[in-house]
Amino acid sequence: MSRPVLSEENIKSSVSRACREVEKNDLNLWDYQLGERAFAHRLAVYLEKYFPEYNVDCEYNKQGMSGDNKNLDNTSNGISADIIVHLRGTNDNNIAHIELKRSQDSRGPSAVQADIQRLSVMKESPKQYKGACFVMIDEYSKKLVETFI
Repeated sequence: MSRPVLSEENIKSSVSRACREVEKNDLNLWDYQLGERAFAHRLAVYLEKYFPEYNVDCEYNKQGMSGDNKNLDNTSNGISADIIVHLRGTNDNNIAHIELKRSQDSRGPSAVQADIQRLSVMKESPKQYKGACFVMIDEYSKKLVETFI
């Protein structure tokens, strides 16, 4: 099956549109003060519409039958991507890596910086994600604020 060539701008636009859908359709996520995984799931649901030829997975950490790490080699401590858009079983079609954090995350700015640093590295070889995005779940504005890396 031939897959469309996705530019970084296409990826950014699709992620932003999916964020707007969460804000529009899932406002009660903020009302219930749910964790980032609930937001990640809803965002992944909308991302599937924008990336129909790819797999959209939450907390995905392996690839292929050998169980090679889909994330960085130094993430054996259980850290996995909040959301990835990719083809399962290969590193040849890594489209987007997305990390989310609540603005009221008790781990503070160091957790945000760790996610942003990981996103930067994920765009490099060997993973080579075409797009990387940090999404702040802002409790005050009830918005998802994207920062593309």
